[in-house]
Amino acid sequence: MLKNVLLIVDRQSWDKAAPAFRHSCPQAFPQEAAATDLEVLGSLLQVGILTVPPKAASFSLAAYWAHIRYITAIDLADDFLKLHREWENIDPHQKTILSDDWGVGFTMHWLSLRLCYREFCDGRYFIDRLKGLGIAHVEKPPKKKGTYKCPDFVTRDVSGKYHLIECKGTQSGSAHLSVQLQDAAPQKVNILFSDEQNQVGQRLAAGLFIASAKSKEKSLLAIADPPPRDHDKRAFNTPVVVRIAHVEPQRIADPLVRADVGRHLQLAGASRVAAELFALPARNLAGQRSRRRSFEDSLASFEKSAGVVDDLWLERTVRVPLAEPIYYKGQMWRGVRLLHAVSRQYVKALHDYDPAGETLLTQLPALRQTEFEGTEQGRLGWVSAEEDTGSAIYRAGIFRSELQLE
Repeated sequence: MLKNVLLIVDRQSWDKAAPAFRHSCPQAFPQEAAATDLEVLGSLLQVGILTVPPKAASFSLAAYWAHIRYITAIDLADDFLKLHREWENIDPHQKTILSDDWGVGFTMHWLSLRLCYREFCDGRYFIDRLKGLGIAHVEKPPKKKGTYKCPDFVTRDVSGKYHLIECKGTQSGSAHLSVQLQDAAPQKVNILFSDEQNQVGQRLAAGLFIASAKSKEKSLLAIADPPPRDHDKRAFNTPVVVRIAHVEPQRIADPLVRADVGRHLQLAGASRVAAELFALPARNLAGQRSRRRSFEDSLASFEKSAGVVDDLWLERTVRVPLAEPIYYKGQMWRGVRLLHAVSRQYVKALHDYDPAGETLLTQLPALRQTEFEGTEQGRLGWVSAEEDTGSAIYRAGIFRSELQLE
């Protein structure tokens, strides 16, 4: 299901960034395009995946409600993305929730298709994990809002570079979106790496204006690298929020890998397995033995209870009815089927778990053989397949998520 939106890539903003944070505008972005297609079902699937908080398995059902609510909010008859006329009567608070969710799901999905992200990690978890391991020095505690908020996401692309992204969403017009992107400017530079040019791919502000049925403007996707208003003060020798130490690349990347793995395991139904992977290393032998036994029990329980697909995947499928049927492509659709799965080969690799290791690759050495580098999914890391009534996201041949109208 594709919907059109206007597109603005503010290429001049890359040249205005302070030299310490300056990167080239990605060549993967459309050069002269004034509009672009958004994969609607894939973006809603992305909303569900990315809004499941790390270390909060009890909230994993949040991955499913977004599709039920938001599919019915879209005007399916219009080629451009806009909200159904009945959305005009929704309480402003509920409109804000939609704007925030779509600002994350639609922008991150569009960026992922072009910048080939491999893993996704919440900015706050990235900081908290590295701080707990002594890798990140926090000079000013991150806030939940405002200038000193950490970026929404830290991702890593197939070349191993990090991307820091602050996402915005609004239904108040393109002018308000422009203000939001300026507000995002200081947030995306609140994490400093020891080698900016070699470690960081992009620091982006990305936002979506969602047009209502009565709006005089069309929906707009905007991408920029705006300089902070106080960018002259943002040199490497002045206090910022977080500084990442110069350590082995595997140690810095571990929170991203761990968050990505944990989120997918939660969605597939292995919440207790994921919870253990989020824990800091066990330092004493008694704790290591206890956690090892608990992890094996959790893994065995998941393998026993999970569904099986093609004898290759362990999965959880959820079917949810829509509040009311929708009409699309000449057919009535009454519900949504959502599937989240993890490869059996990957689950097998989890059995050599060592709770004393600091990184996943030291805790789970067999994971090195599960990246499937010979496959398209392995090379690209993250692949999305969109159809009229369904969508699928594949993560390196290890995880898969699917959404299908029924």
